[in-house]
Amino acid sequence: MPSRKTKDRKSVLTVEEAAEFLSMKKGHVYSLVRQEAIPYKRIGSRFIRFWRSDLEAYMRSDNGTQLKGGERHENA
Repeated sequence: MPSRKTKDRKSVLTVEEAAEFLSMKKGHVYSLVRQEAIPYKRIGSRFIRFWRSDLEAYMRSDNGTQLKGGERHENA
């Protein structure tokens, strides 16, 4: 099992992990995805993932006003 330190440094996050990282409810994260206000990557038709580096940039950008949402990460 990964240590807590390794888990905290995880670079690809689920919706639940992204919500915790951003200190918001999971429903709000889904709302931001629907509005394309937050960077994400859809995997298939069911799964949504977030890159920690994209979320950090989102947080630095005054809650996304400088970033357009949608599938932004090029390394997927």
